[in-house]
Amino acid sequence: MTQIPPQDDAIATPLSQAPSIHWLHGFPRRQIVTQPLIEGGCDCGAVRYRLAGPPMFVHCCHCTVCQRHSGTAFAMNAVIESDHVRSLQGELRRHPADKTANDGETVVVVRCAACSGLLWSHHPGYGETVALIYAGTLDRAADFPPGAHCFVRSKHPWVGIPDDVPAADEFYDMDACWPESSKRRLDAALAGSERKPWVPKGMKP
Repeated sequence: MTQIPPQDDAIATPLSQAPSIHWLHGFPRRQIVTQPLIEGGCDCGAVRYRLAGPPMFVHCCHCTVCQRHSGTAFAMNAVIESDHVRSLQGELRRHPADKTANDGETVVVVRCAACSGLLWSHHPGYGETVALIYAGTLDRAADFPPGAHCFVRSKHPWVGIPDDVPAADEFYDMDACWPESSKRRLDAALAGSERKPWVPKGMKP
């Protein structure tokens, strides 16, 4: 995992002293100079990590593979550039997981070596340049509500989705859901590689 340089003083404000960020579908409604640190960790506390900034997008995936990985009804994925993820402490373990629910390619998952808690994954459509953070491992996960839900065809019937949040039976329309600034970030992350934004088979990019 690529290490990012230490953040500046404006970013490294203790959470107790920093103002709250108001988020809408994973993105700030207003710009502020000082932001609280975006950190997370595993269940046992051995691994701690920090994000260089907010994720590009947050979505909930209801596919059966994500249900199995997360051990619950869905996985909430915070999509961010891999070089925006900094390991602060602890040992990480990487290994291939089950094949994806849609196209059969293998996902690489990153866990705490001590407790095996899932932290993030790398999808084959993006390669190593993009990480999907398991948003529940963030200290302030409530600050990052999902902007879309995908694979709701396998959603449990007792899970409710707000009417104003896009939901798709398969993968959602990234072009319609992602902010322009996030699309530019993704393009930059994929620049120079053969990877393109992942689109399930049978769906238009």
